[in-house]
Amino acid sequence: MPSDQPAWKKPEPCSFVIFGASGDLAHRLVIPALYNLAATGLLPDKFGVVGITRKTMSNEALRDSLMKGLREFATRPVEDETAERLLNCVTCIAADPGEPASFDRMEAQLDELEAIR
Repeated sequence: MPSDQPAWKKPEPCSFVIFGASGDLAHRLVIPALYNLAATGLLPDKFGVVGITRKTMSNEALRDSLMKGLREFATRPVEDETAERLLNCVTCIAADPGEPASFDRMEAQLDELEAIR
């Protein structure tokens, strides 16, 4: 029997890079949207989020901040297991537009993460 719903399939493994990951847009829109995809099983099994911030911040500090934003701005109830699975994929990399060499370091770190993924 045909369904009105399209048959969605998971995308290929990938990394999602968020410039300004500690900012308002990431907290209000990007992470809640990724959470919705995770909650409906539409993120790849091998998926990574790379958060680019201007100032150095630990992975854990960024994850904690994003979790607070998710709890505040999510459009559906937040299940801890799904949120933790999503946020455990987050890696923080510092890169400052005022310091062009920081983008070379960012590129090297992204290459390392892709090799692992």
